[in-house]
Amino acid sequence: MPHFMRMLRLVLVFCLCAKFNGIDFHRALNLAEYFELNIHKKISALSLGNRKKVSIIQAFMKDSKLFVMDEPTSGLDPFMQEKFFHHLLERKKQGATFFLSSHNLGEIEKYCDQAVIIKSGKIVDQIDIKSAQIKKKQIVSYVTADGVSRKFTYDGQVNDLIAKLADLDLKSVEIKSASIEEDFTRYYENDRKDEDASNA
Repeated sequence: MPHFMRMLRLVLVFCLCAKFNGIDFHRALNLAEYFELNIHKKISALSLGNRKKVSIIQAFMKDSKLFVMDEPTSGLDPFMQEKFFHHLLERKKQGATFFLSSHNLGEIEKYCDQAVIIKSGKIVDQIDIKSAQIKKKQIVSYVTADGVSRKFTYDGQVNDLIAKLADLDLKSVEIKSASIEEDFTRYYENDRKDEDASNA
C-alpha cells in the first residue's frame, strides 16, 4: 500500500470509495458503526482485525448481487465473525450471492448452502450442505475395558449402534456427527497414505 494511503483517515477512505462508486456515504458510516470501527483513525494505526473490517465495509457498501470474498473472517474476533455472517445472511435474503474461500470449515458448514473442495487447483468434491446434514454419518470411537480402541464411521440406525455398543465392556465411548471437516481431511489423509506407501 502506498505511504500516502496509509496516512489517510478512514473517514476520507470511505468518502472517496463512496464518491468513486456513486454510493451514499452514510452507508459506510452505518456499516462502520455496525462493525464497531473508529473511522477517525489512520489506516497505519489499524490492527489486522480492523483492516479486515475496512475491506468488508468497502465490499458491503455496494449494491452488488455477487460477492467474492477470500477468507473474510480471518483476523476478526468471534463476536465480529458472528456479526459479519449476520449481515451476510441479511444481504442474501435481499438476493445477493456469496462465494467465500475459507479454511474455517465450521463456518462453511454453519452458513453456506454449497461447499466445493479444491485440491491442487482442481475441484475434487462438491457438497450440498443441507443434504449432507440430513445424511450425516456418525463418528464412533471407543476403548474397551481391556484396552482395545477402535474408531469408525457409522451410517445406520442410531438405536442399532447403541445396541451393538451395549454388548461391549466399554471403558469410554464417543459418538459425534461427522462434519464437513471429516470430508475435507479425508482427501489429505489419502495423500499421506499414498506418500507413505511410495516411501516404503
